[in-house]
Parts: sequence; C-alpha cells; structure tokens
Amino acid sequence: MTTSHRRFPIAVGFGSVLVIGVVAWLVVPALTSAWTASADEGKGTPASDWKAQAQTALDRATALLKSRQKAGVFEMQGKPEPGITALALAALLRNPGLQAADRETLARPGLEFLASLAKEDGGIYGEGMANYVTSAAVSAFVASGDPKYRPLVEKARGFLVKLQRDEGENISPTDPFYGGTGYGSDGRPDLSNLNLWMDGTRAAGLHPGDDAYKKAIVFLSRCQNNSETNTLAYTEKDKTSGKDITYVSGNDGGAFYKPGESKAGYVDLPDGKRVPRSYGSMTYALLKCYLLAGLPKDDPRLVKAVKWIGEHYTLEENPGFDTKQNPNAGYQGLYYYYLALAQSLSALGDDVVTDSKGVKHRWREELVAALVARQKPDGSWSNDTDRWWEGDASLVTAYAMQALEACLPTR
Repeated sequence: MTTSHRRFPIAVGFGSVLVIGVVAWLVVPALTSAWTASADEGKGTPASDWKAQAQTALDRATALLKSRQKAGVFEMQGKPEPGITALALAALLRNPGLQAADRETLARPGLEFLASLAKEDGGIYGEGMANYVTSAAVSAFVASGDPKYRPLVEKARGFLVKLQRDEGENISPTDPFYGGTGYGSDGRPDLSNLNLWMDGTRAAGLHPGDDAYKKAIVFLSRCQNNSETNTLAYTEKDKTSGKDITYVSGNDGGAFYKPGESKAGYVDLPDGKRVPRSYGSMTYALLKCYLLAGLPKDDPRLVKAVKWIGEHYTLEENPGFDTKQNPNAGYQGLYYYYLALAQSLSALGDDVVTDSKGVKHRWREELVAALVARQKPDGSWSNDTDRWWEGDASLVTAYAMQALEACLPTR
C-alpha cells in the first residue's frame, strides 16, 4: 500500500520526552452523560495522596525491572525477548520519577538491542511477531526522546503501514479482515494486534484521518457488537464439531477479539448462528483505537462502546467472561485490561465514570488503589491466571507501570 512520509518534530536529548506528530494520548470532550469531569463529583483520595502512591509504586517497579535486566534486555524462558524488552523500556522511560542518569543506564543498552534488530524494510523484530515488536519498539524509541532513533522510527512507520491488510495484498474492503493487522504479514488480523499497531503508528507520526486509519476503522467496526454498523456475517468451521458456523454481530456495543472469535466465548442463537461475547479488554482497546484513528465523538460506534463501558465498569475482573462456567475466567488478561482501561479513559480526558447503578467512580484513583494493592513485595506484578503471558513478571509489571503512568495527569 502507499505509505505517508510526513516530517515531524523531535525533541533533542536522551532525557526529554519525544513527541512525533502528536502527543501520546488524545484528550476529547465527554461523549455521553455517563462521562463527567466535574471536580466535585465522586469522592476519592486527596490528589496528592493517590499520585504519591502511584509514584511510589512506579519507583518500586522500576527497581524490580532493573534487577531483571540482563545487559539491558528482558528474557523469557532464558532467551532475549524483544517485545517484552520494548514494553518494559517504554514503561521505564515514562516514569516521571526516573532521573536522567538512570534513564541512560537503564534504557540505553536495551534501546541499542532493539536498534540492532532493525531490518532493511523498516521492521524491528527478531524471529517473529513483526507487528507486535516493531510497534512496541517505536514506542520505546519515542519515549527515549533521543533523535538518534528518528531514522528507525520513520522507516518503521512505513513498515507498519505496509503490514495492514488492504489492496496492497489484493484484499478488498469486503474481506472480513480488511484494514486489520496481525502479529506479522501472514498472521490473521485481530483487535489486540491492531491496538498495539495504533500505538506504534501514532507515536511514529501518522495522523488521524490518514487512509490507513480509515481502513483500520473498517476492521474495528467488524470487531464490535453493534448490528447497526456491523452487518458482517462470517462463516467458518467450528474447531470442535467441524460444522460450519455463522458468526453475526450482537448489539450491546462491546468488542471481541476478531471477526468470528471472542476469547470470552459465544452466545448461541436459536437459528444456529453465534454472537461473539463482548469483553472488557477488547472494548477498551476498541474505544482507544477509535479515538486515535480520529473517529468523531458522536459516531454511533464510539457512543455504543462508551455505553458498554459504563454498564460494565469494574476493577475486580476483566468483565464479559462467563464466570459461571469458569470462576477464574474474569482474571484472564486482567493487567492488559487495566492498561487498556487506563489508556482509553485517559484519551477521553474524563476523571469520573458513572456505572450502571448510577455510582460515580474516580477511575484514576480507583485504578491506582487496585494496582498498589496487587503489587508484590518485590515491586512486581504478575497474574496467577497465567494466560497470554500474564504469568511473566516483566511483562505484567510493564503493563501495570504504563497503566499507572496513564492515570497520572499529563506532564
């Protein structure tokens, strides 16, 4: 596909915050009555207290990650893991309490490791997961504020845009996966990968309204239970029965993993069709992606996602899973959920969420409290329900740190 090559400003110096094209998170007006920002609504911890608690947790986590580095690199199963390295570096570099000298010693070796993985086509990855690792690496380079990495970021932007499933691969807009991205060029697109791709491309300077984002919105819409705008009927063989099953949209406004698949399960309809269940982490990811792509705030798809979030607001679990069948199901992907929640609500710019019972929640303070309560004595976080790598302390600590950083006001 055709790639945009816009120029962008870059800060000078390793310790400064690098802004390429746009700030990291958009702030837009409240979207519905469920979202308010009045200072006197809701009751919470005094601002100085919860912010101080967040910073203390970040500093403890920083010390933990420092102890887990090996020559600046984070490992999984005894091997260097570039994706986790990039996510952890971005978390470390965004810690507002990190001193300039520590930024250099903690991050430089890891950044150089990521730079060594750069390919001629702009990709930055090792043995696989080209989209995942390249997107995370771009975010780490931008967080460093070092102009040395500017050429890598520019090339990576073009690489990421080319990964998108579109006419460049002879795929038409009628294809269920048009506009999406997977782990790499040959992976089937999903919302989780598109979520990270949005972070990488926005950090690299792609702007709302770009053709790539217009195509992304097509895919995003097909991952949402909103029958008014998602008319896709996707048929494939059931892995258990071997029978053809047609998946159609529900209408609760939430989101699922990809067309025809929800990690939270399905609702079987009387006519034999199935509706993928909406769940929290993907719905927050959907909302964030819509905002980053520049979808108008009054668009019905975005409004429906906001409505679902208000109706299912919780910090106890990743909502939407069938906990009657599996009591631990709601803990799957819990820290990814916290990260998606923090980033999407930060992008909205609202401090108070009103839930389905009319209770107002200061989500920043509540999320900080939830994360502080779950932090382990050594400063780490990890998930006992180990799905999607959430048993790995380096990865989950990076998720938790970035969630805390999103809770703090823009610096």
